Amino acid sequence: MREEVVCGFSRSRCRKARIIKPASWGEAVRAVREADVILPAGNHYSYGDSSLNRILLDMRGLKRILHWDDEQDLLTVEAGMTLAELLPWLLNRGRFYLITPGTKGITLGGAVASNVHGKDHHVHGSFIHSVEALTILHADGSIRTYTKRDRAFTHFFASYGLLGIILTVTLRVKRIPGTRILAEHVKTRNLRETLRILYRMEASLPYTVAWIDTSARGTALGRGIVMGGRFIPGRLPLKRVKRVPFSLPGWVMASERFMRFANRAYYALQPAGRRVESVDSFFYPLDALRDWNRVYGRGFVQYQFSVPRAHAEAAVSRVIKTMQEYHLLSFVSVLKTTGRERLRGVFDFTQPGVSFAVDIPLTNRTGRLVEELDRIILKHAGRVYLTKDSLLTPEVFKRMYSRETARFKRLKKTYDPTHKLVSDQALRLGLIRGERV
Repeated sequence: MREEVVCGFSRSRCRKARIIKPASWGEAVRAVREADVILPAGNHYSYGDSSLNRILLDMRGLKRILHWDDEQDLLTVEAGMTLAELLPWLLNRGRFYLITPGTKGITLGGAVASNVHGKDHHVHGSFIHSVEALTILHADGSIRTYTKRDRAFTHFFASYGLLGIILTVTLRVKRIPGTRILAEHVKTRNLRETLRILYRMEASLPYTVAWIDTSARGTALGRGIVMGGRFIPGRLPLKRVKRVPFSLPGWVMASERFMRFANRAYYALQPAGRRVESVDSFFYPLDALRDWNRVYGRGFVQYQFSVPRAHAEAAVSRVIKTMQEYHLLSFVSVLKTTGRERLRGVFDFTQPGVSFAVDIPLTNRTGRLVEELDRIILKHAGRVYLTKDSLLTPEVFKRMYSRETARFKRLKKTYDPTHKLVSDQALRLGLIRGERV
């Protein structure tokens, strides 16, 4: 065990933590039984403090492929495996993830803990719909496997490691005709057109997403580039990753002039029409630059929320206008449609409608801006994604997740009555009583 400074991906929340790195299930069990508090951790791609605690169980050493059923397209893997590590193995067998987020840097355990979603939420829903079984290490040191037939199966999705530690994930993957994606890019003139084309595209394509120019104002507010795609035969290799070698000064991404230039340049230079793309360029564009979060210098806040479809235009336009009023713009601004789901995790934020994510640089204005955005989202029946949260207050959280909080507290008494599994976020939001140590 060693102590080091650990940060969430946005670098907005950091702390000293003692790190335990089990090399076997037995070592993980022993660590859990001996600890007074502990939290499982993966590759630290949660943006805020949902994966931070004073003692972390680093699961990345547990990443064996345990079973592969070629006929049923079922794969059982230890939870410390990242999507990036597993991806070449899948592609070589003509398979791909049924559901994948916009980064492959996360572990499978993290994908379950956050119940991640991707560009095909309108088709397949969140990650829970691609999982057939889980093996869970409980707070008392016992181990149990849960399948979709078990009522308790959903309890470990979007519960952020607070109800159990994920040891294995049995995934259902999909067959693909090749590793190329035929992508369609449509430039839009304003938010209404962006939403109209996004809704139209989701009816015919399995993967859809839109980039939004947050600098555009007036009649052009909410303009962007809507992208959709599907797999086609043929092969393209995965891209080699480059690394951001140093952190930029914080003022660069906080500069309204620079961000206006970056947004306008991207909108102008991106060609519309159809083109063939690789898996990396279509699904994981930001992963082309490892440590891209360093361009924000001291850090940033990703603010991601969902609202019902009836509120989509009003909520998204008000969020963009408010960011402009605070002179804090976003370059990585992603709009997706979200559908109905048969299965729900504990703190799922999605609902039938849209989700919108923006990256906000850390400045002395960021906290006030986020408070204003919270008020907007509450007004429009929305929720903030806890995986991205850094600044939610207990009061706002309870208004967004009142029923989910009551359910969580009942489940906590069942699975972890002594509150051994604790995160800084859970303490900050009042989910668990106590103070951050």
